Formats: sequence, structure tokens, C-alpha cells
Amino acid sequence: MACVGALQSVSSTVVTEDAVTIVGGGAAGTLAAIHLLRARPAGAVTLVERSPAVGRGVAYGSADPRHLLNVAAGHMAAYADRPDHLVDWLRQAGHPQAGVETYAPRLAYGAYLADTLEQAAQEAAGPVELQVVEGDAVAARRFGSGLELELADGRTLASTLLVLATGPVPSRAWPLPGDPAHAAARWYVADPWRAAALDAIGLGDRVVLVGTGLTMVDVAISLADRGVTIEALSRHGLLPLSHISRAGSRAAPRVQIAGLRPRGTVRELRRAGRTAAAWQDVIDGLRPRSNELWQGLSLDEQEQFLRHLRRYWDAHRHRIAPATAAELEALLAAGTLRVRAATVVRIAAGQTGVELEVAPRGGGERVVLHADVVVNCTGPGDAIDRQPPALLASLFAERLACPGPHRLGLGVTERGEVAGSNGMIYALGALRRGQLWETVAIGEIRAQAAALASAWATKSPKLRR
Repeated sequence: MACVGALQSVSSTVVTEDAVTIVGGGAAGTLAAIHLLRARPAGAVTLVERSPAVGRGVAYGSADPRHLLNVAAGHMAAYADRPDHLVDWLRQAGHPQAGVETYAPRLAYGAYLADTLEQAAQEAAGPVELQVVEGDAVAARRFGSGLELELADGRTLASTLLVLATGPVPSRAWPLPGDPAHAAARWYVADPWRAAALDAIGLGDRVVLVGTGLTMVDVAISLADRGVTIEALSRHGLLPLSHISRAGSRAAPRVQIAGLRPRGTVRELRRAGRTAAAWQDVIDGLRPRSNELWQGLSLDEQEQFLRHLRRYWDAHRHRIAPATAAELEALLAAGTLRVRAATVVRIAAGQTGVELEVAPRGGGERVVLHADVVVNCTGPGDAIDRQPPALLASLFAERLACPGPHRLGLGVTERGEVAGSNGMIYALGALRRGQLWETVAIGEIRAQAAALASAWATKSPKLRR
């Protein structure tokens, strides 16, 4: 019978044989814990999360019900072999019309992950204990035959396996030209996902959003009913495109890729595009081969893709819900939101506002924008070692980890073992970026979590008795 310790805190060093410590209680870390419990590992599973609630993270921590999932519910279940698991939960949680094509509120998905973790702890049949620790992991070091994790308040946790599920690298606090000290200015919002970060923005404010991707869409929707005017700008000015609104479930066509080089792939995509019902089906059909294609490229070819094609790929691949797309179109049509392909070249800051001079993409006359508030919507950062969080900096210093290809994530093996850790540290999700290309969606994270759980259960000496 399982010893259920879900949502309990730990106040002192924990040293447990066959112990797994997961850092990061967002989607990746919660899925890792769920699958470790399902695989019935011996010992203990400890989930470390800096916020009071698990399952949310940045992606699913929004309290705004207008922020919807970017993937339909039929593809977001915690278990690959139970595709209706999320749909069933939504129906029981007050969304009786939910189906496989429902784009649920992101806050609901965070609650779903938390409930699923609680249920996994209750149903675990092996000698496993789950503990959730609220704290900020800041350092890790070798400790006997395992690792010791240090929290910001001085507590330590010892384990034989450390799982890093901390999500993407945070965006740069100041991605604009000029004095980085402006990052602390009253008119600048460095992190729109920080609690109450947007609360002071109100009637009549002129808002500039730096970045035109998924973060910008969410921020614009949150601000739309406050009587503000919004200018969003990025170097390319590309907006996320929309998923198809389907009446029922229909699988995307399989796209057969002739070769693993860009020229051959483009030919295959053009061929598929002539027969597919929509371009979205072609992109989705390519997805199962994306990592194979990425790894078939040389480092130079990957670098060319990142430099010249990534923004266009992201706009087509990481799409928004049809309802979100309709809200975005309404904001553009009403003039509440204006989007520019431009680069900020000069900032003149006052005590209460700021003047931004922008240069349009492709040339032309520069424009001066006046703003009461500037919000950083650039999304995740790219260089994992530029200003790494304390824990990653510690792992680099201890030579337990190193940056991976293109510095997008950590150096990892095909199975996710962190290079330099001798198999004691695994990475999930965004931290594998660079070695993999498709690694941030729930489908990929879920598969990584299940593979980790299966490998750990096989290794556990207690399970072999």
C-alpha cells in the first residue's frame, strides 16, 4: 500500500535509498512525478516547486480564463494510453461540453495536473512516498553515491537521481538597447507572468509590447478591456497562426519524408500540400519526424535554420486556439492593437513614461512611439548559460552539466541523461532543446516522463527483490 505524502512539506535533510528528486513543479515536473508513481518505484519521490501550487508553472499558472490551451484537449492527457483522461476530467470539473477538440482554459489544465498527481499518489501500489516541497533549488553537489540539492532557505535534499524539469530559460530581463538599469523602471514590466505585474495598467495608458509571439497574444487579450492602446513590435512582426476549428476529430495525414536534408523535405511538404485539406495538416504530419530531421542536419545547417527560418516555423507550428485567434483579429480590426515589424534603436526615458524610436524592417522612415508602459513579451531566452538560474550555474560550476548544441538547452544523451552527471541527473522538456527540436509540447514531455519512469523502475534494486 502506498504511503501518500502528497502536498506535505519537508523541513530538514531527507536521505532516502532509491530517492528521486524532481526540480520544477510545472507541467514537466508534475508529469515526471505522475509517471514515476505509476511505474511504482521504490523509495521516495520528492517534487520541489518554488510556488505553493504544483502543475501550474509559467505555462499553466495564468489566472485569466481567457488564456486558452494552444492544443486541443484530446492531445493533452497525462497518459498516452488514456487519451480521454483530460476530457473526462474537464466534464467532471464543470465543463460538460468538453470534447477532444476543446481548447480548455490553461488554469483548468494546471488544476488537472495537480489532481492527477494526487490521484497517482493515492493509487500507487508500491512502497513509494510522494512529498512536495515548496522551495527554490539553488545548488547541487555530489553527496556520497548520489547528489545533495540545496534550497534557498538552507534546507537540503539528498537523492540518487535528480530530475531537472525547470522549463525554458527565462527571457532576458532587459532585451532592449540602452541602459539595462531601465529594467527596474516603473514603466517597464520585465516579466508579465509575475503576480500582479499588469495590475497598474489602466484606462488611457499607451502600452508597447516587445515581442509578437504567444506571450504577446496573452498579454494583449488580458489588457484589451482596460481602455488601453497597444503597439506590439518584433523584428519580423510575425503573429502566431491559428489551429483549424474542427467539428470533430480528424487525424492529420501522414507525411512521408524522402530524405533528411532541407531540400528533400521541402519537396515532400510541397507534395503533401497539394493533397492535404489544410496547411496545418501538413505541419502536424511532419511533427513525428521533426526530431529525426533536426538531428539529421549538421550543426551549421541547424544554425542556419535558427538564424533564418525559426521565426517562421514557430508561427506555423506553435499555433493558437481558434477562439484566441478570433479575439486577436478583433483587437487588430478595432485598432486596439497594432503590430509592427521593427526594431527599437533608441530609448529616451522619463520619470513616468518612455519614448522609443523604432526602425521598420526593410528600411523606411523611423517612427517614435510614446508609451506609459513597456512590457517584455519576448518569451523564453535562447542562451542557457548567458544568465543561468542559480541551480544551473551551480551544476555548471560543479561540472555536473554543460550547455548543449547552440546553447539552447543542456548537453544530454538520447535518453535524457545530463552530460557530466554519470547518469545521476536527467532533464525533461525544454532543457533538452538543441539536442531535440520538438521537446516542449505535452506529447513529447509525457513520453520523456514515461521513459524515465520505466528506466528508473528497472534500475531500482528494491523492485528486483
